[in-house]
Amino acid sequence: MTRCGAANEFRSVAENVSFQPAAPEFFYLVQNQGGKNPVAAVNLSTSTYVGQAGLIPNVTFAPAKPGDILTIYGTGFGATSPSYAAGELPGDAAQVTGTVQITLGSTVLPAVNALYAGVTPNNAGLYQLNIRVPDTTPDGDQPVLISINGTASPSGAFIAVKR
Repeated sequence: MTRCGAANEFRSVAENVSFQPAAPEFFYLVQNQGGKNPVAAVNLSTSTYVGQAGLIPNVTFAPAKPGDILTIYGTGFGATSPSYAAGELPGDAAQVTGTVQITLGSTVLPAVNALYAGVTPNNAGLYQLNIRVPDTTPDGDQPVLISINGTASPSGAFIAVKR
C-alpha cells in the first residue's frame, strides 16, 4: 500500500498467508550445493563443535560419538512455557509447548535421548535442541530432523558421527 489514507491511496491485491504455530529449521555451519548441510551443534561432552575436522579453517571440530550430549541450534520451534514475546530476551530456559519428535539417522529418538527443545536463554529467537546420541548410531553423516506438532524441519541437515 502506498499513499496510505490519501484520496489517491493505492492498494495492492490482498493475499492470504498461511500460519503455522511452528516451522522448525536448524542453523547450518556451512551450506553445500545439493542441500546436505552440517547443523550448528556443540558437543557438551567435549565442548567442541560437531563436524568433520577442517570443516571451517581455524575452528576445532570433531564428529559426535554415541553417548555424547549435543546442543543443536535452530529457529522457529514455536511457543514455549513460560512464553516470551517476539524479540524479548528469555532469561531462563523455556521448553516448547508443541509435541516434539526427533529423528537421527533412521531412528526416532526415545524420550530418554530427547533432553530439551526450547529457547536458548539470553538469545532472542534462538532455540536449541539437546539430544543424547544413541549407542546404536552408526558412523557417518546422520540425517537429523525435528518435527513439532507434525511440522518437520527441512531435509538435508546432518550430524557427523564417528565411534
